[in-house]
Amino acid sequence: MSRPLDPARVAEVAGRTALCLDFDGTLAPIVDDPEAAAPLEGTLDLLGRLAGRFAAVALVSGRPAGWLAERAAAPGVRYLGLYGLEEVVDGLVHAAPEAEAVRPAARAALAGSRRSSPPSCATSRRPSGRVRRPTDLARPSGRCRGWP
Repeated sequence: MSRPLDPARVAEVAGRTALCLDFDGTLAPIVDDPEAAAPLEGTLDLLGRLAGRFAAVALVSGRPAGWLAERAAAPGVRYLGLYGLEEVVDGLVHAAPEAEAVRPAARAALAGSRRSSPPSCATSRRPSGRVRRPTDLARPSGRCRGWP
């Protein structure tokens, strides 16, 4: 088991270290409307400078990779979306082959959930397919009525 790195040594090992960060709650505050999330002031400049010193700087998020690249564009930063199932390479979003392989099964499961879930649930569009999620805004909990 490795020991935590002494902060005074970070500069020494930067050239062989990857810095992987999340977007929501790390670079951007958590907000009520996910589409309104934006990086804190100065964050993108800092990411670009870090990308010039570290072996890799990457944003890894549950959000789509293209969304990350648009909202958090910084030179030298890698963008991995949908928890690593997508990556922006040369300006284009590439899906992992594993994600493509399960897309038909995911679509079939989603179709089944549409038939069995209450009307207070909505479908959220994602590049890799659609995701069923609770969006009952009339309830403070944000849960779908009739679903746990």
